[in-house]
Amino acid sequence: MQKIIITMMIFLVSAPAFANITVRKATVTKAVIGTLAKILPIGDSLSLGSGGTDSFGYRNNLQDLLGIGEYNFVGTLSSPASDATYDVNHSGVSGETSSQIEARINTNMSYFTGYNSLKNSVLIHAGTNDVTTCSPCSGAQLDTAVTNVQDMIDLIVAKDTRISVYIALIIPHKPAGIDADITTYNSKLVT
Repeated sequence: MQKIIITMMIFLVSAPAFANITVRKATVTKAVIGTLAKILPIGDSLSLGSGGTDSFGYRNNLQDLLGIGEYNFVGTLSSPASDATYDVNHSGVSGETSSQIEARINTNMSYFTGYNSLKNSVLIHAGTNDVTTCSPCSGAQLDTAVTNVQDMIDLIVAKDTRISVYIALIIPHKPAGIDADITTYNSKLVT
């Protein structure tokens, strides 16, 4: 299983605070079988919907890019509570560290049980709260967070090797003093 690194920035295209950041675009292939592929956004507050004015964060922009109604977003939570256009399901919990997100992986993998789409995906955004709570961080603290993400990938692959896993890099953060830790963490994720 190859982990695919993307930045959440591709989904936050409307956020004015990120207007000067250049990102590469990831392509997610649509399902060609008769049933909708499932996407599980799991992680911290960005998966929950922070960073936007509509409680979706990046999730509605992603649905616009993929085609509204082309995928079934799944998760234990919904925010906003309902919407006439967008799928509101996700598993984002504000403030969670990578170890807390990892602890929820198996429960969330139940959404894929008995589901036979070759295009199911898990979007993981983890590490922001690890970095913001330890900054300045030691190498060992950052290594632990990266190991937790790798463990999440292993748990997902153990469930179903056909599930695509997308790992988000942490976006720039305020205060700017933690950006060095974010850069180091992101570098460790990519290697």
